Amino acid sequence: MRTRKIFFVLCMMLMMGLYSGVVYANDSGEAYNIETTTVVKDGQEVEILQSQDKALQITQIGQNSKSVKIATSTFNERILISGRAKQGTSLKFEIYQGEDCLNTYDTSVGITETFSQMLDLVEGNNKVFLYYTNGENGIEGYVTVFIERESTENMEELMSWLDVPNL
Repeated sequence: MRTRKIFFVLCMMLMMGLYSGVVYANDSGEAYNIETTTVVKDGQEVEILQSQDKALQITQIGQNSKSVKIATSTFNERILISGRAKQGTSLKFEIYQGEDCLNTYDTSVGITETFSQMLDLVEGNNKVFLYYTNGENGIEGYVTVFIERESTENMEELMSWLDVPNL
């Protein structure tokens, strides 16, 4: 009986791990101007996103800094996007749900050549356009990433799977 409970808990933990890392397939061909690339950081290989012209890198979306995906999922209302670009690059984030622009954020890249921006998300699909411009280098373009904010109901259901009495 005890082995059965342990097996059940392990299965639930596995399901939670798989569910929390869900990457939604994007068959619409809308992942514009961006690709996944592998870099070595602190002696380990890490996947990041990079614009096709190599002018912009996204090194972290949310808490995931080991493998950044074009489409990701979260339960959080806010998410942090961090990356690298040349000093003086202007960045504009636009978050869309369908045809509606929900939020816009502007920032620029300083001497450290890094950026970090907290984004507010709504439940459902959030399409994030990141426009970048560096007049000094004549670089301009944009990339698109997708962030699915899961509903509170999904989180509660997932948590209910973990509620195993008498362990």
